[in-house]
Amino acid sequence: MNANYGHIFYSPTGTLQITLNGPGCYYRKQDYCKMCNYGGNNTITLLNAVQFVDDAIKQHPQASRILIGSNGSILDEREISRSIVSAALSRIHDCSIKDIYIETHVNTITKESLKYLKSELPTKNITIEMGLESSNAYVLQSIINKDLDLSIVRESIELIHNYNMRAALNVIYGLWYDEASMQADFIDTCYWASTRKADEIIVFLLHIKPGTLVYDWYIDGKISPPSHRDFIEILPLINDEVLQKMYFSWYGEREEAINSDGIIPPSYDDLEQEKVMRFYYDFMRSSSGSERSRLIYQFIHNH
Repeated sequence: MNANYGHIFYSPTGTLQITLNGPGCYYRKQDYCKMCNYGGNNTITLLNAVQFVDDAIKQHPQASRILIGSNGSILDEREISRSIVSAALSRIHDCSIKDIYIETHVNTITKESLKYLKSELPTKNITIEMGLESSNAYVLQSIINKDLDLSIVRESIELIHNYNMRAALNVIYGLWYDEASMQADFIDTCYWASTRKADEIIVFLLHIKPGTLVYDWYIDGKISPPSHRDFIEILPLINDEVLQKMYFSWYGEREEAINSDGIIPPSYDDLEQEKVMRFYYDFMRSSSGSERSRLIYQFIHNH
């Protein structure tokens, strides 16, 4: 892993993540969402944005896809001006990488915003990555405090597909107070995302970050870091079709970068970290659901 201010490269998927470090998430400032704390209050200029993108692409010629976002939603003009986004996208337009992921809140998905992306990146394969976290309204409202209407998620996926783009939904594992509810919610959410025609399901294992309500819950003993073993052992309950859509993020590859920030990652229990990371790497390098099922069975059987 290589981490610099503004970009990180993920070797398992060949993804170059570029972050335009701007003022921060609009919803965080409105006191929504209790787990992210992506920071903010930064001033980003058009020249900064161009420099971030140029430097990132130059340093990682092996990248096969780009994920571009901000401290919140890159399509939210309350957070970052359209002129700055356009400047960054113009550099992506000129590079050879074809697969481009746009990270943004589902509430920013409109006909206008999608037309804008098409005009800025006419020759690219665009995927819109949005935070779902959970398909359970109680979790969204009472645990995460996320401003999200599930019917709008479904409508947004349909709209994205109408513009010949792909839709990816982020799903969180690790927020419930009890293990059984947490596992059931995760499985239900993955199936919900798949049946609503999400093209990718991007799984985030909860990392407990200072400055969040989740961190306070941890200090008070209300929650613990999720377990890699417990997580992997529920994956056989997910069918091949859904597994084929699944990718992992924040599962450990960033730990060199995050430990210095006081962020608490998932626990390894009695597992060797290297073997867990190898499992995730092999899983994401495999393109078929049946092969991923085989990797899951093999890991559980051997550990």
